[in-house]
Amino acid sequence: MEQLEIMKIMSQEERMRILNLLLNGKICRKMLVEIMNSSEDKIERAINKLVRNNIITLERDGERMLYALSKNGYENIMMIQNIIASICIEPKFLYEKRQFCELKDNCNRKCESK
Repeated sequence: MEQLEIMKIMSQEERMRILNLLLNGKICRKMLVEIMNSSEDKIERAINKLVRNNIITLERDGERMLYALSKNGYENIMMIQNIIASICIEPKFLYEKRQFCELKDNCNRKCESK
């Protein structure tokens, strides 16, 4: 799967929240609903999308289903973190950030003097 497609799948709010929780370990649907204070339908749709794309796995524990990050899901999260980290140190982005800060400071000074 392409990096952009992975990022699209993982970027929806409910899915991001689920992935954030799964970084801490396995969790059942009931706990997801309670912690996220969201509807079961929303969570179910998010889970189904993540399962279909091999980002999370299902595991039966007696009568309940536990969700966990798949190896693929964990690797994708690490890939996204690496992309973000590389953006932060990329010379072009650093230059643009400095320009932004300078322009913002100049703008703030102009606005304060009025």
